[in-house]
Amino acid sequence: MRKCAIALLSLLAGCATVGENGRDAVMSRASFDLGCPPQGIQVQELGDRMFGARGCGRRATYVTNRCWSGDFEGCKATLDSGPIRE
Repeated sequence: MRKCAIALLSLLAGCATVGENGRDAVMSRASFDLGCPPQGIQVQELGDRMFGARGCGRRATYVTNRCWSGDFEGCKATLDSGPIRE
């Protein structure tokens, strides 16, 4: 029973990290695409692997890949639409 509890906690911790890595990848890419420093960008999760980024009067939509598989080195954000001026 104890092994099951430890395994479950490890799995849940991994899930939390996946979302953060997706956000980190979007933040890094959006900073470049929007021409805005990272601290000026807001990232919002839109759905399965989809994120919106907003900053410096522009916004864009991103799709992430491999962020959920535990391969955080391969976690990348790809521009899906934008950047659009607000």
